[in-house]
Amino acid sequence: MIRLDANQQPYAVIKTGVRIFSDGRNPKDSPSLAVTRREARTMRRRRDRLLKRKARMMSTLIELLRLGSSLSQSTCDKTTRNCFQRSNFWSASRIAVKLGHGKT
Repeated sequence: MIRLDANQQPYAVIKTGVRIFSDGRNPKDSPSLAVTRREARTMRRRRDRLLKRKARMMSTLIELLRLGSSLSQSTCDKTTRNCFQRSNFWSASRIAVKLGHGKT
């Protein structure tokens, strides 16, 4: 903006707080400065998803183990009963996936 005098002639520039930003790149090798932030954010999200999957699978297995310990022999087939009696993690996780609890 320009300040005008009495004769309507410009005589000064009005300071309006305009800022000129520097280039958003690293001057040495010119990648965007957002690259490092983006990579860190991606790693955090991957870690969070992994932790959520682990927690979901663990809660499902605990639920299945509780269910298996309370089932009577007449309502539970031999494979499932053996899996719960031995607390075999891999067998229990296969059953959880078959039942649809292990989906991500």
